[in-house]
Amino acid sequence: MTWVVRRTVMDISQFPVYLDPVEMVTWCSGLGSRWAERRVDIVGASGGSIRSATLWVHLDAGTLRPVPMSAEFDSIFAPSTLARTVSSRLTLGAPPVDSGLDLVPWTSRFSDFDVMNHVNNAVALVIVEEVLANHRDLRAPMRVDVEYRSPIDRGTALRVGGGASQDRYEGWVIDDEGAACIAFRIEKLIAP
Repeated sequence: MTWVVRRTVMDISQFPVYLDPVEMVTWCSGLGSRWAERRVDIVGASGGSIRSATLWVHLDAGTLRPVPMSAEFDSIFAPSTLARTVSSRLTLGAPPVDSGLDLVPWTSRFSDFDVMNHVNNAVALVIVEEVLANHRDLRAPMRVDVEYRSPIDRGTALRVGGGASQDRYEGWVIDDEGAACIAFRIEKLIAP
């Protein structure tokens, strides 16, 4: 089976601490016609808590077009969804037009590419980490939303930028044709 990530949402109540034992649980939490949502919960012994939901699109290995999952997939993973369906609709906005975003070049490395020769989805989380390093006010509890809008092929020139407003940062990875390949939002949440 061939899969690509369409969207990831992470709710981080508190980061686990270094060398803290953690428990991780994962399950299929929803299905669509050609995609499935996978949840991962990580809980640390000292109170760390990260909950994530990732939407994976099932592709035909030859054409790289979305196709329905097999009956075997459904028989194994559908029971854990409790019949919950999920949408593949993107929810983050496009970059503001003529907003004067400060876009900086982002150089992809050989190790950033997956077996389909596209930039791996984990690269977006590297970019999120860079933003967090420069915005020390954005700390847990927080929500991180990342949407993968189009594949990024080798040789594509990329620029990254965005803007902060109060307790939120919205950013984009823009290709050499001006299209937003990745959109992301980091949002400070109110502690429970």
